[in-house]
Amino acid sequence: MYRAVLRAKREVVVRQSGLILAEGTALDCWEAFKYTPEEMYKQFDGAGLTADRQWKTPSAEMYLFHLKRTVA
Repeated sequence: MYRAVLRAKREVVVRQSGLILAEGTALDCWEAFKYTPEEMYKQFDGAGLTADRQWKTPSAEMYLFHLKRTVA
């Protein structure tokens, strides 16, 4: 099973929504697509995003991407 958990190292305030994540809050993330990494990079580019890191599971063709907004 694939799972990514992000944990806040400090309190995080999302100004646009007023959401507050306390230090230690865990976000359990799951998003699956049946695309190759090359196809995903095209999708990211079309959405104005850049993958600056990529990880692959050792036992399968499953990837995790760290995305940033593309700077214009």
